[in-house]
Amino acid sequence: MNSDGLTPGEVFTRGHSRLLSVSAKWLKDLASQLMVVAALIAAIAFAAPFTVPGGWNQETGSPLFMHKRLFMVFIILDAISFILSSVSILVLISILTSRYTERDFLEDLPKKMVVCLATLMYALLTVLLTFLINLFIFNQNKSIGIFMGVFLVIVSPFFTSLQDPLFLDMRQTMNGHRSFFS
Repeated sequence: MNSDGLTPGEVFTRGHSRLLSVSAKWLKDLASQLMVVAALIAAIAFAAPFTVPGGWNQETGSPLFMHKRLFMVFIILDAISFILSSVSILVLISILTSRYTERDFLEDLPKKMVVCLATLMYALLTVLLTFLINLFIFNQNKSIGIFMGVFLVIVSPFFTSLQDPLFLDMRQTMNGHRSFFS
């Protein structure tokens, strides 16, 4: 307690109420923008099995390339992408419906944002891999698929490094002084 009878948490709350509202607005805006991206990835992943590479056998109704090993990889990666983007959407909904209290910003919201960013990043990478597998299924000489694969290997670490500052900030927030508001 200080001389006014306030705990450190109460002093922080009084002195930083504007910071709390600015942070809540920033997080809502970020979550809304990420929701659009996650919904687009989910829509693409949802539509892919209905527009399978090669089309459908008119007599049996099964995909033409169903017995190719790469086709099964295509379907599995697409399903993973859909699941990851759906998880990201659900986490974003929980962020958008949060109370945005100080305690939420200490641990709950940063954890949710880390989960959201990770699942969204992996969903995007699996959509790209699904596209790459699709190129291998169609392209007989494999040159375009190999080129795109090399490009994906080069671009993926660059893309993930762009997310590092936000990941690190969220992790540092989660590992900060949790006892401050006790």
